[in-house]
Formats: sequence, C-alpha cells, structure tokens
Amino acid sequence: MACRKAIELNPTFAGSWNTLGSILGQTPGRRADAEMAFRRAIELAPGAAVLWNNLLILLALTPKRAADAEMVSRETCQTFPSFGRILLGICDLVQERDNSDRFARLYRAVALGQLGDFPRASVALEDALTGDPIDLLSIGQGAIETFPAAAVTSGRVRDCLDLIDKKKDWKDAWRPIYEALQAVEAGSAEYLKRIAVEIRNPALEILRRIAPQLPGLPERTS
Repeated sequence: MACRKAIELNPTFAGSWNTLGSILGQTPGRRADAEMAFRRAIELAPGAAVLWNNLLILLALTPKRAADAEMVSRETCQTFPSFGRILLGICDLVQERDNSDRFARLYRAVALGQLGDFPRASVALEDALTGDPIDLLSIGQGAIETFPAAAVTSGRVRDCLDLIDKKKDWKDAWRPIYEALQAVEAGSAEYLKRIAVEIRNPALEILRRIAPQLPGLPERTS
C-alpha cells in the first residue's frame, strides 16, 4: 500500500516501481505484476543497471521464461560491460536449481568473458558446448555473440578462435561467427571479400554487432 501511494504521489519515480516489483516478485502468484512493475521502472530509468538486474533475476527464476531472460541478458551485457559479476551470480542461482541448464552454463562463460577472465571463460564455454551446435545456436544466439564481443573488447580474439578450432562441428555450424572473428584478427572487414556470400553477409551482420568500428565494414544496404 505504501508503494502504491508513493507511485500515486510521483508516478515517474523509478525507485517506487522497482520496490513494488521486488515486493510482488516475492508474493505467490504475482510475478506477472512484478515484471510489469520492473519494466515500468526501466522505462523511466533505462540507464540504471540495478533495474535490469532485478528484471533478469525475476525472469531467470520464472518457469518457461528462459528465452526472455536470454534476451534481457544480452541487452544488459551489451549496455553495462561490468554486468558480468551480477550475471555470474544469477548463473549460480539457476544452476543450484538445475545443474543441467544450458543457458546458465552458456551465460557463465559470457559473464567470465565480460569480466576479462578468459582462461576461465574459455573453460566455461567449452563446458557449455555440448550436444547439437545448431540447437545451442538457436536458443543462445545472444549469448554466443556476446562472448566474442567480450573477446574483441578484451583483445582475446585468438583465444576465442582457438576454442572454436578445437571442435570441427562447432566451427562448421558457427562459420559466420568464426569468419567474423577472423576478420577482427585480420584487422579489417576486407578479409570477408574472400568468403562465399552466404557466409559473408551474416558475418558482416555479426561484425556490426560485436566490432562496429572495424575498418572496411560496409554500411547496410537498404
């Protein structure tokens, strides 16, 4: 009631919506209302990492909302590079409930990459790369691209390439990602001119997301 009154007095104060979301998130049967409150807080203060964190925790712990959590994780990682430590904690929470959760294993690698801990990040990603590579790519595209983005930022592209090189199936399935990283290592998107167009075009799109300042990167054509 106090939160509702605070919102009535000042409906544009993100803190009141965030507090309301925190209370509703711990109330049985009110998680949908909690999500609405957190999203309203984010609309009012999109640059506040703690609000994204609270929404992500709610989604990560809500059954059948893994895809939404993946999307929020990707956006948050790209917006707040220091989010790795928070994401690592969320992965711990999820893995305590289900140690076989592929999202949690994948995002643990992303979190360590965000923190610049590439020795551990590489081990974590290798641990996550099990089963069908196409299947993992389809459910975790955001995470898989965020990891190379962290590699680019940290200057550890060669480590990322070496990891993919270890598994031929993954290298074949993730060819556009692999070629995008090769272009970063070559120092120019001109490298991709030697690649077949069906690989080149998706690799260019990936480069626009993970290394937008790369020399030779052409503008999108309408």
